[in-house]
Amino acid sequence: MNKKWLWMIGCIGILALLAGGLWQATHVTVTLIEDGQERSLTASGVLTVGALMAQEGIALAPEDRLIPAQESWLQGGMTITLDRPSQVLLVDGGRKIELLSHEPQRDALLKEAGLTLKPGDRVLWNGKELGPQDALPADRPLVLQIQRAVDWLVQDDGTVIPQRTLGSSLAAGLVAAGVTLSWTDQVSPALESPLVASLTVKITRAQPLQAVVDGQTLSGTAAVQTVGEALAALGIGLQGLDYSIPAETEPLPASGEIQVVRVREETILEQRTIPYEVEYQADPETELDQNSVVDEGAEGLLVTRVRVRYENGQEVSRVSDAEWQARAPRNRILGYGTKIVIRKEEVDGQVIEYWRKLTMYATSFSPCRLGTSKCNTITASGAPLQKGIVGVKCAWFPMLRGQGVYVTGYGYGVYGDCGGAVPGKLHIDLGYSDDDYVSWHAYTTVYFLTPVPANILWVMQ
Repeated sequence: MNKKWLWMIGCIGILALLAGGLWQATHVTVTLIEDGQERSLTASGVLTVGALMAQEGIALAPEDRLIPAQESWLQGGMTITLDRPSQVLLVDGGRKIELLSHEPQRDALLKEAGLTLKPGDRVLWNGKELGPQDALPADRPLVLQIQRAVDWLVQDDGTVIPQRTLGSSLAAGLVAAGVTLSWTDQVSPALESPLVASLTVKITRAQPLQAVVDGQTLSGTAAVQTVGEALAALGIGLQGLDYSIPAETEPLPASGEIQVVRVREETILEQRTIPYEVEYQADPETELDQNSVVDEGAEGLLVTRVRVRYENGQEVSRVSDAEWQARAPRNRILGYGTKIVIRKEEVDGQVIEYWRKLTMYATSFSPCRLGTSKCNTITASGAPLQKGIVGVKCAWFPMLRGQGVYVTGYGYGVYGDCGGAVPGKLHIDLGYSDDDYVSWHAYTTVYFLTPVPANILWVMQ
């Protein structure tokens, strides 16, 4: 065999060896994990990962992730991973974000979408919360809801407590914040109100109430702030002049105790008489020192309107707010007699003629018995003080001066002096010298002797 044939036989052997190696290289078995599903593939006449995908009819999109890459050489027993991006819809309040993502975990997906969570925020899938490291569900498309917590305030009986919670309504927010309520507590705004940022919730806690009213004690529980609200909660109404202690507008006391005062007023008319005065006028038909009734007179009537105030049935005040004279008084008019009648009478054994006869209270005086530390014999008329000089009060003296009288038990006399009178009595003072002095302190009869003087003191009282 010549060299030419030997060369040809060698070439054929080399080609056979090459063909066997090529067949072996293009017929390999690999494992494909596609979107989490694992299966075996056998390459037939292809050398690269991309060619195998084309051979198997597996279409690749630019956003698909293939490991190893398409240009990588196939090797027997190798694992090929094909991850297709998930179509994700993120609902963040009123905002919607759609994206394709290969991220397998919650926080990585949110970071890719440019979203951050604050304390209290939640991510929900089908109503179930996803944790930070939880694997994303395999749903395609994947819809995730982001619930944002809001900052708000609870003013609980005056204590302000900042809150950051989730909740579509105020009621849900209070539950999330761990705030418990009783059915009598008062919440503003209403529990069904939406929970929004910067909301201030005012909680007035119910407390025991007690009111004393109409002799009874009423008790209850209510969430109120003022006395008036507490009374309304207990079904107590204030009417007219009624008032409470403390007042309706004042804050409810810490004790919760209230006193209700029922007030009633009535108006009455009080009457009292107005006394009449007595007038005197001369009556020529009536004898001297006798009186006649010209007009009986009548008392007047004064009416006062009085407002009487009662508190809880007890009178507490009376106030006069008007007064008027319902009837004027009419003076009583008495006539004093001016008719002079001259008479005679035997007195002390002798007959006297007189025109006036009076009963008078008699006292006596003498020069050294004047009631002073000095003696004096000169009287108001200038005559010396001795028996026969009688005195009267100084107001009468000018009218009676020089008139003669006869005093029973004393004798004749002349009004010649004046001095102090005995209060409340018709008084005459009988004069003596110191040698013949007689003490008088008794009533006696005094006769005014004729002739009748020109000037008469008609009324002696």
